[in-house]
Amino acid sequence: MISEPAQIRIAVIGLGNELMADDGIGIHAIRRLRAVLPPEVPCVEIGTVSLQAQDICEQSDIVIALDAVQADGSPGSVYLLDIADAATPEAESLHSLSLAGVIRLIPPAQRPRVLVVGIQPARVEYSLALSEPVEATLPRVIRVVCEIVRSGGRVAPMMTTLARSVGDPAGIEETP
Repeated sequence: MISEPAQIRIAVIGLGNELMADDGIGIHAIRRLRAVLPPEVPCVEIGTVSLQAQDICEQSDIVIALDAVQADGSPGSVYLLDIADAATPEAESLHSLSLAGVIRLIPPAQRPRVLVVGIQPARVEYSLALSEPVEATLPRVIRVVCEIVRSGGRVAPMMTTLARSVGDPAGIEETP
């Protein structure tokens, strides 16, 4: 009897603080993605407590994280980072653990591949509303995530050069 290949488990998580304007882009995107992604793809609002992502990360082969990133691009620019290639601090406090820190808590053989779809914010200040350029980027973010999910986690050729650090991200779409 030939067994079927195991289904790749993909999860999408939204990071950020929705009370701080564009820092909440990950949360806004997750809410829209729930309406378009298949039900077997969990879309989870993590917010600012990255440690809450540990369970979903342990259950997934691939995690797509959506977040604001400071990459010195124009507001609304979209970037793709592989968290394994991103520069992250080695030591962190459990009180302010980053997503990369959460991944390091998982035994190496069980760690998922983590792709970060980052969006350059225009403003990070008290506000529930996204800035105009970041709001205009949401449809592109949705398309990028849907393409990654549809392809089973394979990154399209235009997205293959992954960043070494947030200061050197691979731009996948610039705002017009």
